[in-house]
Amino acid sequence: LYKVHNDLWVPVIAKSSQGHVFHRQRMENGVKVWSDRDYRYSNVPEEMIGGTQLYTKHRVAEGTIIRVDTKTSANIYIITEKEGNPQRDGNLISRLKQQGWSEMVDAPSVSGYRYGGKPQVVFRLPVAPGVLELPETQSELCLSIVAVNRGRGGERQERIINN
Repeated sequence: LYKVHNDLWVPVIAKSSQGHVFHRQRMENGVKVWSDRDYRYSNVPEEMIGGTQLYTKHRVAEGTIIRVDTKTSANIYIITEKEGNPQRDGNLISRLKQQGWSEMVDAPSVSGYRYGGKPQVVFRLPVAPGVLELPETQSELCLSIVAVNRGRGGERQERIINN
């Protein structure tokens, strides 16, 4: 038996005005959310699975500008806190909407001790190859970035072994 998967990995990097280190990994259930915490994603929306996740430390400070550089056409997803006290969304939500980002219906869950299951929100923007600059954070921000190949030309087959 074979199971077909789309290879949605995107050659992408992120840089911030504050020098954050962004790590890359394949987006899927069970991956780390932030580099300095052991929280994990679950219930990842299907359209994001297989994309490139960029993640950094748990909290990004106010006054930070993040630039995302993709080498191919992609859908860029921003995952951040939907609510909380305090809500750590960098005050990006309303500004992303103003810039044409679409709010997704589904969002991954964050599981891990002490995080408290705070609801997440996801925004999506289709982009051409090049640099995308996010609005400057106006408060503390918790985020992950996911880039998914829009070409969807790279399908691969994975062999399923029946025991």
